[in-house]
Amino acid sequence: MKLNLVTFALSLSSLLPGNSQAGYLISVDDSDYQQDLHVGAVLLNNAPIIVDIGKLGDGLQSSGPDYFTAASFTTNSAAAGGNSLDLSINHELHATTKNNSSTVLFDIKTLVNLDGYMGDGGKLSVYASAPVNFGVGMRINADHGQALGDPVRIKASALYKSFEDGVVISKSGYAFVSFFLNNKYIGTFSGTAIETSFLAHVGDTLQLFGSGQSRISVADASFARGDKITAFQSNAMKASFTVSPVSEPETHAMKLADLDLSEAIGG
Repeated sequence: MKLNLVTFALSLSSLLPGNSQAGYLISVDDSDYQQDLHVGAVLLNNAPIIVDIGKLGDGLQSSGPDYFTAASFTTNSAAAGGNSLDLSINHELHATTKNNSSTVLFDIKTLVNLDGYMGDGGKLSVYASAPVNFGVGMRINADHGQALGDPVRIKASALYKSFEDGVVISKSGYAFVSFFLNNKYIGTFSGTAIETSFLAHVGDTLQLFGSGQSRISVADASFARGDKITAFQSNAMKASFTVSPVSEPETHAMKLADLDLSEAIGG
């Protein structure tokens, strides 16, 4: 099954401090929501009691000149005899700018959760997936006193968090953000907190591609009368990219250092 994909273009008319322009995010109408689906299903004694199929774009909340939010939150409840179950599938993607648009922030979250009480007991099969993908292109434009080709520094950082709980039901998840400069691979953020920096120039294009997913699954798990069920998997990644001008001596020193960015960030 393919993951959900949301693609939106982020045009930061000026990434450098001191500019008062607004409208850095292109209208959400220009976003491309693919038809790939998330799915959640719970079978009790081989009979489906919960089926959830949806698209990431179904829950679009809001957008504006400096932020973008795409989210889908669903909770499905079912009762069969003395058995009661709740299945939640949540996925989010937020993009915002701050520091007068010198910084762009991305927040990816996914969550799947199953709670229930087996008053009668029985055999459960469960599959639920909450994926989110995105692709973003950003052009570095000139600030006052800057010209095409002038050097800038991009400082990038990310924080990854994962949580799971419950027994019997299998749980898995991941989140990552890869970044490219003028279509040349720079590195990938995945795992724990991490940061790096690299040189760019006014007129360059920074591309970001990210993905995250939480998933729970089990086939034919048997539960006794009176058992309680809890299965929880959640993943989140916060990534930020900040652009600032650099002096010529600093630029020269960084070039001489010949920083191995891919090694520095584990790429």
